[in-house]
Amino acid sequence: MAGFPKLTQALQSFARKQIIDARSYLEGAGKYDSSLADSLTYEVQGTEKFKPKVKFTMNYYGGFVDTGVRGTKNKTFQLNSPFANDLYKFKRQPAFNPSNKSIPPNVLDKWIVKKNLLGIRDKKGKFISRSSLKWLIAVSIHRKGLSASGFFSVPLQYNIDEFNSVFEDALAEDLINNLKPSKYFV
Repeated sequence: MAGFPKLTQALQSFARKQIIDARSYLEGAGKYDSSLADSLTYEVQGTEKFKPKVKFTMNYYGGFVDTGVRGTKNKTFQLNSPFANDLYKFKRQPAFNPSNKSIPPNVLDKWIVKKNLLGIRDKKGKFISRSSLKWLIAVSIHRKGLSASGFFSVPLQYNIDEFNSVFEDALAEDLINNLKPSKYFV
């Protein structure tokens, strides 16, 4: 990326700020998950001939945490922004399928242990087994859906607007430095 050092530097600065802001939004939305936050990474890609670009990566479920998922019964807050749907390549707002009974309860096992939800009692004071608790939570998520956090798409829109002038200045400086008058002017 020798052809665009200033633009590359600006993109790296932009990407670092985006990751910091996304983690901050994730925590502020009450959906902080260390595995999701730790999975947020970026890479500035490009060559001498092509302008550099930023590639962000995260765990596969990050898009659903960002935009939310509509439930089958209650409708929770959904981001449903065209920008976010394009970002995650969703054709439309994600929703749980009403024909399915619920999400697989076994995916909640580690989450229940991590949140220390062991020893939960029902209304009569009896302990609820972990398998029953997983099933109850899975059914509740399927019915109520997942609320949107906007942890990545909201700061991304803001950061793109904020860094526009920085990108323009960096690209202009790179073009001026790469311009060889002897090559173009006789």
